[in-house]
Amino acid sequence: MEKIRATIRRIDNEVGMLIQPTQFHFVSDIAKQPNITKAYDAICRRSFIGSQYDWLARFCEQQGISDLQLCIHEDDKAHAVVVDKVIGDTDSYNSCRMNSTHCGTDEYTVFKYFSFPVLNLTKMEMQKVSRNRGWNEIMMKTWFCYRPKRGKPCGICNPCLYTLQEGLGWRIPLSRHFLARVNQWLWYPIWHPSKQIAKRALAYVRQ
Repeated sequence: MEKIRATIRRIDNEVGMLIQPTQFHFVSDIAKQPNITKAYDAICRRSFIGSQYDWLARFCEQQGISDLQLCIHEDDKAHAVVVDKVIGDTDSYNSCRMNSTHCGTDEYTVFKYFSFPVLNLTKMEMQKVSRNRGWNEIMMKTWFCYRPKRGKPCGICNPCLYTLQEGLGWRIPLSRHFLARVNQWLWYPIWHPSKQIAKRALAYVRQ
């Protein structure tokens, strides 16, 4: 993040100075919010979404945040969960938000704290925008891997596999491509459904 800030300041110091220092919080310190977790579990019984959406929503509730930018995009697993419940101009780069007409639904309970600035963009479209606007140097410093090896993407975690599936395989080092492809073709088709089943089972247990 420091490298990204430094690059932005070098390209446009005025914009770079708008970025405030990072605040750090432990997920374990986020207060329980049974209504949010209950709604999250209900969504998990219908769809596969990441565990971060539960604690992110609880964090926003705890901190009094109501407009956190959440970069769910068109390739994202959570896209289908929210796309038909948002309001805003989905054909431009303007942010969408959950439509209050869906208040009381599980999706609204979890995602009402967020805005979605790239909801209907794919990763490939983001890459095109970045290239056209001269942001590639910045974007190449962004991070997506869960378990990097010597500062490089591992090629086998979920974000690395999603990066491959979304057409940005060039961001995975060539030395990790073989493992990434093996994982994508052999292990992922078995492991991913198993994880979905386990998550849904846990949601039922907590019901």
